[in-house]
Amino acid sequence: MHTVLLSQWHPALAWLPVESMVDEHHAAYYDAIIEIEQAIVAALYAAFAAGRGMTSADIRQELANTRPLSVLMAERIDALRTWASERCVPAH
Repeated sequence: MHTVLLSQWHPALAWLPVESMVDEHHAAYYDAIIEIEQAIVAALYAAFAAGRGMTSADIRQELANTRPLSVLMAERIDALRTWASERCVPAH
């Protein structure tokens, strides 16, 4: 689906295997999506507090201010992944 959308935006991107890249790096991909979503929520609050509508600059500022959970809690995440790898069935 991503490849189709990108190729509509610019035909030169039709060759880009986005789906397989997402599949190979799905954990990082979804972590990034979650971080962007949280930056948007924080930007909405900041803009509301300032009495104005949110802008893309607000989102960029929140992204710059954010330290990802994958960095802040790397050890706990690694421990959870190790625990899950021995006790859970993979989703893919």
